[in-house]
Amino acid sequence: MSQQQIERVVLVGTGAVAEEIVEIFGPERFVACFTDPAFAGQVRVDLPVVTEMEQLQGIVTHFVLAFSGQTARARLRERLIAMGLHPALPLISPTAQISPSAVLARGAAIGHFVCVGARACIGSDSLIMHSASIAHDSNIGADVFCGQGVKISGHARVGERSILGANAVVARSVVIGPDVEIASGAVCFRDVPDGYSAIGNPARLIPSIAI
Repeated sequence: MSQQQIERVVLVGTGAVAEEIVEIFGPERFVACFTDPAFAGQVRVDLPVVTEMEQLQGIVTHFVLAFSGQTARARLRERLIAMGLHPALPLISPTAQISPSAVLARGAAIGHFVCVGARACIGSDSLIMHSASIAHDSNIGADVFCGQGVKISGHARVGERSILGANAVVARSVVIGPDVEIASGAVCFRDVPDGYSAIGNPARLIPSIAI
């Protein structure tokens, strides 16, 4: 029996991201899904629903975070780990192309047609959505969200908890700091400091505000 089969995984989140993950990996990969009681009427996945976190004890051993919103993700991750749960083994779509020398941390989820190049590293609990490209020798920190079609060039760095909108581009060797938001379609030819946002092509930097 493989280690993946031993894991009993809860999908944390029940919205659009969770729905796509279930469609890619199948409902049999998960024991249940967890959501806040306020969202129990908006569940989009066909899994048993748990709304009280304490009910997960004894039912599951591992978790996958399947929603955006970095503050809520950090809060729920802390609670889950305090309960003795752990990030699940990486989820990798069968259509993704992952270099044998790439390193994927626990909790990472890799969508359809994603390419991950040689010696690239993807941190724990990061979500890499469909058709994204992570080039050779790049480093994606923990808890990063890459939307559909994101392109990250070789030797680039993306700091933890950053969000890259659909079709955003990070040029070669560019460093994106932690807690950065890159707008959809933005093209970053220069570094983006911690906590900043970037918008446009070429991207202009603005203080940390919602895009």
